[in-house]
Amino acid sequence: MKTRHDEGACHAQVVEPGHADPGRLDWFTSAVLPAGGQRVRICRCARSTPTEAVELGCGTSALLLAALGELARADPAVSWPAARQAVLRAFWRALKEHDPA
Repeated sequence: MKTRHDEGACHAQVVEPGHADPGRLDWFTSAVLPAGGQRVRICRCARSTPTEAVELGCGTSALLLAALGELARADPAVSWPAARQAVLRAFWRALKEHDPA
């Protein structure tokens, strides 16, 4: 896992004008592996500053994608955007605590 600042863009959810949250997190694939797995990056999607990002290893990426997949299939009463942000924030905090660089 690496923590760094990245000038690249996030593949972000569409957010209605006036509802942008500067602390909102998103994820995108940073590498597709030959065996079909992938590594992902969680990033803050602030438009005016360099985007801070956390690069996940293969195992952690698989765990994140499994958790998001389960949420997507969960009870329709569960708010997908709120649940998605909760999972991303949990991973973000846990990974930043273990590698604050």
